[in-house]
Amino acid sequence: MKARRHMDVSHPEWLKQIGMNRLSSTANPRIKRLRQLRNARHRQQTGLTVVEGFAPLTILHARRYPIKTLYIAPDILQQSPRQLELLAGLAPQSEEIVALTDGLFRKISYRENPEGILALIQPQITPLATPAKPAPAFFLVLEDVEKPGNIGAVLRTADAAGCTGVIITNPRTDLFNPNIIRASMGAVFTVPIRLMSNQETLNWCRQHDIRLAVFTPEAQLPYDEYNPPQRTAFLFGTEHEGVSPFWRRHGDDLLTIPMQGEVNSLNLSNCAAIVAYHFRRFYQASDISSR
Repeated sequence: MKARRHMDVSHPEWLKQIGMNRLSSTANPRIKRLRQLRNARHRQQTGLTVVEGFAPLTILHARRYPIKTLYIAPDILQQSPRQLELLAGLAPQSEEIVALTDGLFRKISYRENPEGILALIQPQITPLATPAKPAPAFFLVLEDVEKPGNIGAVLRTADAAGCTGVIITNPRTDLFNPNIIRASMGAVFTVPIRLMSNQETLNWCRQHDIRLAVFTPEAQLPYDEYNPPQRTAFLFGTEHEGVSPFWRRHGDDLLTIPMQGEVNSLNLSNCAAIVAYHFRRFYQASDISSR
């Protein structure tokens, strides 16, 4: 059963009415299309992705993001006042609402414990504008990072710390992978982002007087002894390989995070969080967090 935008969501029985006729078969064309979106190539071909869970959907609601289809499983939903309020808010943003049985929703869910709500959207990157000179700015740069969980966690940190934006060089996964959306808790929709090659990133930073501080274990300068300039991009490589020789050659400053234990590597997202929260105090006075 589909509910169009004109449905009266203020009516106390509206959710029950939607749930009276639920899709139940994996053979349904809608469900087949949803399951195809697990494949990156299909996401790129269609320009669509799936957003699941109340946290990222709350971001979509706050930003009045258009939703093509809102899928719900009434039996799974914890029908608290807060959740019902969110559902009522999302309904006018949705072209249609489709109810699924509990079992079918669990089959299409990306989560082990689904929350009973999922949106089909056509995502758009929040563009990272050229920072005006001489305004202070600080960025997080990720080189060749492949794991969706790491990318999502760094975006979540960037949002919380008020970074000017995030640059992803040589991306190995599409930005709107549902697992990135989940790990970012919706920050992928709030943080300004650029996707560029290494050379494009270097050229962009040089053009806009942004100093490149590159993190690598062999560096001699600890991050907490570094006095950052007014405009800085902090660059991280992968956990296994670190930064490429390109950035060891072209980075303006090489920094390290000292480690006292026997394990010689922190998780990438932990490193980014340490750095973002340490250096944000240098930029707070300029209120760059307003982006």
